[in-house]
Amino acid sequence: MGCSYRVVVKRKGRRWVGKVEGSGVYVHGRTLREVKKSAASALALVVDEPADVVVVPVSPQITAVNEAREAYEVAVVEVVRSLGAQRVTCADVATAAGVPPSRVRELLKGAQVGRG
Repeated sequence: MGCSYRVVVKRKGRRWVGKVEGSGVYVHGRTLREVKKSAASALALVVDEPADVVVVPVSPQITAVNEAREAYEVAVVEVVRSLGAQRVTCADVATAAGVPPSRVRELLKGAQVGRG
């Protein structure tokens, strides 16, 4: 695969519209999948190699969801590490945090590496 391109799109009426970053290519489509195909086709005419296209939809609501997701992740890491430091079992930490035990083990392993 060739270069990677980001396409930042916004909803305009019933379509997604946007621009491929780092190029003069504008794209649109009814769906995000359509936008991705449109961008890949347009870039094929501009660059000499296949392009990996990443479509990034933006809106105030999407930004709010992304910020909430990030805050949730920070809170999960804090509760897992706090309970882990208290020697609570992995199963209990997972239940309390609402995450799979594999995620708890991953976070606790990262905490041990950071301490070393």
